[in-house]
Amino acid sequence: MSDNPRVSILMTLYNRELTLKDSIESVLASTYQNWELVILDDCSQDNSYVIAKEYAEKDSRIKVHRNKSNLGDYPNRNEITRYAIGYYLKYLDSDDMLFPYGLEKMVHYMDSNPQADWGLTDINQDDFNIFPYLVSNNEIYDAHYNIVGNIFTKAPSSLIIKTSFFKKTGGFLTMKGVSDSEYFYRISMNSNLLLMQYGFLWCRGETKGSQSSIHFRNFALHMLYEEIENHYLLKQTVHFNGKAIFHNRNKVRRLKNYIKLTLNGHRKIKEFFELKEKLFSELNKIDNLIN
Repeated sequence: MSDNPRVSILMTLYNRELTLKDSIESVLASTYQNWELVILDDCSQDNSYVIAKEYAEKDSRIKVHRNKSNLGDYPNRNEITRYAIGYYLKYLDSDDMLFPYGLEKMVHYMDSNPQADWGLTDINQDDFNIFPYLVSNNEIYDAHYNIVGNIFTKAPSSLIIKTSFFKKTGGFLTMKGVSDSEYFYRISMNSNLLLMQYGFLWCRGETKGSQSSIHFRNFALHMLYEEIENHYLLKQTVHFNGKAIFHNRNKVRRLKNYIKLTLNGHRKIKEFFELKEKLFSELNKIDNLIN
């Protein structure tokens, strides 16, 4: 069965010896068994790699690799896809856990909706549509801003995606904390998304070094989210409260943040504009790659 896995579970790894066993055990306990678990260690300095290798020795469906040098979070998320052979990619962070039926439900829903390019779980309830259901292109933007409100803010562990589609769309940027949101904004412009409910996985709360911790404690980095939103709303026509909105939807919030940034001093101002320059450099490269 593992020679032709339907889904490749992708677990990037860095210094997670305290949570790794729980994450791997949750995969082993899945009611759905046609999977491979690909683990890519990013030069951990604790026993994470050793623990992963011990599991691989017991189950041939678990494939463990190690980078020659530390790549960082999102470059590692791109790198790990090179080792995957499944029809779907399912990210699972090495501090998160699948519920026993979670993988089975996600794969079943995706297989039942073959037109779906990607799917997201843990979406807020839609009071008028029963999950799972498909949205496409501008409908995805409309669903985020007017219905469920949390499509572009999901973490990679909420994602299941066709391998071919992920590779066609260029993968994640390298920016800490915002690359998942940017990717979801980007691919929503031309794709079919399957929205799914809560209850398929458990995501651990903020831990030291986690992306949520890095993002929200770094004001300059946090501001990049609004730059990304602005970048993609320029390309879309989205209605909000009955009116068409463009990049100026968040102009008041962005202005307030610029004022706060100014009050934080020269060092924070410099940090933000350096991050912004890097962001748009990567966005231009991605645009050239996929267009």
